[in-house]
Amino acid sequence: MSKIIKYLCCLLMILFLVACVGPEAKRDKFMSKGMANFEKGDYVAAKLDFKNSLQIDPKFGRGYLMLAKTEIHLKNYKAAYGNLNKSLRYEPDNIETHIELGNIFLAAQELEKADKEADLILELDKDNLKGITLKAATLMLRGKGDEAAELLEPIVSPELKLPLAFEVLAMYYMVNSNGDKGREILEMGVAAVPDSAELHLQLSRFHARNKEIDRAASYLKKVIELESDTPHLH
Repeated sequence: MSKIIKYLCCLLMILFLVACVGPEAKRDKFMSKGMANFEKGDYVAAKLDFKNSLQIDPKFGRGYLMLAKTEIHLKNYKAAYGNLNKSLRYEPDNIETHIELGNIFLAAQELEKADKEADLILELDKDNLKGITLKAATLMLRGKGDEAAELLEPIVSPELKLPLAFEVLAMYYMVNSNGDKGREILEMGVAAVPDSAELHLQLSRFHARNKEIDRAASYLKKVIELESDTPHLH
């Protein structure tokens, strides 16, 4: 009789442990699958995986963040914004979420909100390169180019992998009648981030303004190639 009781106790303990860790394991399985699909550019599948992870754990901040990043790739910015705010509800100090939110505000020209996000990022990590770049971009667009350049000059280098930093610093020089320096910054950016369609596009526009049609066409051709290489969804 005692053996039966011991067996039942062990069985109940196993069932209790499975009940405790089961949902989290299922959530993480969907999350891993979603990350794999996200990395290979299958955003439709990734979106479904992230949604499944959130059905299991509706308070999963990371899940909302990744769902938001997926919606950004699908150009569903309103949905992305909503999910970023949900992510912050459960992980208010997640720097990555603040960066994505700040970039949405920047793209929408809501500069005060973007600036606020930049300040929050830099409060959490004063050396965060994306936070510094976001802050510089808001300063530049608010007519404070000297302050923007002061932030970017120390970080822009051939090792940097942030296209926006190159764009903003190049814009500063071009606005201040130093087109050659701006072009050099853009060329440095293209060398550092060769798959940035935006940097190639800015160089194409620079050469077009200077009536260097062949060079403008060359960069524009690269933009088309890069855009065509973007994964197409089925």
